[in-house]
Amino acid sequence: MSQIYKVATGGSGGSGVITLSDNAGTLVSPGGTGNIQLEGIAGLVFTAGANKLTLTDTSFTKLIGNGGTFATADASRQGNIVGSGAVAVTGDNIDTLTVSVSGGGLVWEFVTTATKQMEPNHGYIIQYTAGTKQCELTLPITADLKLGDIIRVVGCSQGGIYKSWKIKQQVDQRIHISNLADGTTVNTTIGATHGLESSKTQDTVELVVISATPPASTQLEVISYIGNILTF
Repeated sequence: MSQIYKVATGGSGGSGVITLSDNAGTLVSPGGTGNIQLEGIAGLVFTAGANKLTLTDTSFTKLIGNGGTFATADASRQGNIVGSGAVAVTGDNIDTLTVSVSGGGLVWEFVTTATKQMEPNHGYIIQYTAGTKQCELTLPITADLKLGDIIRVVGCSQGGIYKSWKIKQQVDQRIHISNLADGTTVNTTIGATHGLESSKTQDTVELVVISATPPASTQLEVISYIGNILTF
């Protein structure tokens, strides 16, 4: 902790306070009674005792959890908030903590544009209707994926679009899909030019991340689908 005030006394005999200044050297003038009051702010508290003043940092004492359990501050007056299981806590080294949950409920959105960058634990309802062109969706980068993350795509495009959507991989990703219409099991080729696509307007697919550990390729598994899903 930095120095709050600097006190200069009148010689070795301690004949009394001569000056009182802050860290920048600015002098504090006494009031009409000749006294100077020390006032703590932002959790700093001065307590008067016999021949001394005690400065205490009360800005953090403990965190209270469910059921009344708590964690006290360490010697640096700090506490830790740690995620468990699917919960992750990240800080920006400034003033914000972000709590994220993987594998939970999906965030759904309509897609009406030609391209879409996908996010983990999101569902996409395809309503792109520009002629016969497919809506091109790109999987999240590996750094944004965690084990168990879910992505769903639902085709409901109008206007006679035959293949309504295409899911493109990132450079280090691969998708596994089993029990296709012809009874085969297929793995897509690793790379950004490969992935899955619909064969009919209403085709639907659900993907789950089964491996997201570099340097090996990120693996996604098709765990459900409606229609005839193609690889490219």
